[in-house]
Amino acid sequence: MPDGRSRKDLVAIGFMIVWMVVWGAGILVAVYLLGGRVLAGEAIAALVLLVWLGAAVFALRAAARRLAALLLGETRVRPRAAREHHWSDGVSDRPER
Repeated sequence: MPDGRSRKDLVAIGFMIVWMVVWGAGILVAVYLLGGRVLAGEAIAALVLLVWLGAAVFALRAAARRLAALLLGETRVRPRAAREHHWSDGVSDRPER
């Protein structure tokens, strides 16, 4: 590969772009349907579409962040593991460590 990317990274970038386009189109269709349901006075259907739109926009935002990380070549960084922390409230009769 000329830019040093593996085939796996290129496939992941391509898939992410295609997925984001399809997902964005689905969001546009949902917005159109939401407008129709509101004009028709169907509150329950509009509420369901609003909840779905909220989740869809959240997923699209997460995908955009992942795509940016892939394009910039960032590696995933795992959060540090929590250390063992002894906590005592002073009530227990067990001896402290």
